[in-house]
Amino acid sequence: FLAYKEERCRYVKLEPALAELRNGQPLVSASFVIPYPPGFPVLVPGQVINKEIIDFLIAIDVKEIHGYHATQGLRLLCGDALPGRRRRSRS
Repeated sequence: FLAYKEERCRYVKLEPALAELRNGQPLVSASFVIPYPPGFPVLVPGQVINKEIIDFLIAIDVKEIHGYHATQGLRLLCGDALPGRRRRSRS
C-alpha cells in the first residue's frame, strides 16, 4: 500500500537506474512492470530491482511494457517509503 501515495514514489529511466545501482542506491518497484508480449510480470510492487532486471528491460524487443512510462521511466518507492529508512513514531 506504500505506493498508493504519489509522494512516496519517484520515476527513473533505465540507464540512470543502472548508474544508481552502481552507486549502491536501492531501487524498489512501486508497480507491476509487464512486457507485452508475452504478458508476464518482471517486476511486482515491493520487489528489489537488480542490474539483471534492468539489463533485461533494456534488451527486450516488445510492443509495449505495461507499468513503464516511456517519458518518466520506472515507478519506484523512494525516501521514507523504503524498508529500513522509515522514521518510526514512538507511541
